[in-house]
Amino acid sequence: MRADDHCGLAPAVIGLGDNDALRDPALAYADLLCAAGVTVRLHRYSGLIHGFLHFDTLIPSVDAAGEMYADFKKLIVAAA
Repeated sequence: MRADDHCGLAPAVIGLGDNDALRDPALAYADLLCAAGVTVRLHRYSGLIHGFLHFDTLIPSVDAAGEMYADFKKLIVAAA
């Protein structure tokens, strides 16, 4: 976020829980990248906390995060 220029950066997939302590900075970073013309795929997960991906066996709603991985794969393939 501290860089002077964010143009030309690789596409980004950002996943965050709505109760993530880093939610606001992540949203600000997504906005900053979008403003620089960077492709951003933002995935927000209701009720989840920072590190929610580590709780996939405990929290059923984490399964929905699989779409985030699929989105990441699409961006990688498209860039190749």
